[in-house]
Amino acid sequence: MIACDCHIRSRIHMMENAHFLELVDPGTHRLIAEEERGSIYISCLHKYAAPVIHFNVNDISTFTVG
Repeated sequence: MIACDCHIRSRIHMMENAHFLELVDPGTHRLIAEEERGSIYISCLHKYAAPVIHFNVNDISTFTVG
């Protein structure tokens, strides 16, 4: 599981202790700032076999901290 909903249901909360997420511009593949729209890349931090490094989920999304 990468994220979950809460009782307020206003956004999805990422499991930061299990996954490292990056927001990348889909055209240039460069990292972009918070609150910009981009593609999500995920790296699993607790994988014992072959790790999934920079797995592109092909979802356009936005990160908001706080």
